[in-house]
Amino acid sequence: MHLPGFDELYGLILLHAVFFATITAISGIILSTENGYDQALLYRHRWLGGATAIFSYLSWLIFIRFSISFRLFKIMMIISTALLVIASHNGGILTHGEDYLTISPRKDV
Repeated sequence: MHLPGFDELYGLILLHAVFFATITAISGIILSTENGYDQALLYRHRWLGGATAIFSYLSWLIFIRFSISFRLFKIMMIISTALLVIASHNGGILTHGEDYLTISPRKDV
């Protein structure tokens, strides 16, 4: 649903999302130079993270600059969100291991 009068707020939130997605992607590229990561998973995570940043930027451009269509904007945001979820999951696997979502917490801590 598009709420009139909130365009400036939406644009500001999107701009922040683009900025932080870009910073996160750059940080990930720097961190990926360390050894010890599964190379296939790292490769997939790197490209998904970059795609997330690019789709976030394109979504912002569509919303702010071109005002092409709200429907196209929603589609771009759905794609950006899906990329974010998949890239984040792969990053979690890289950082915490493949069973990080299903492992039971330690009770002796």
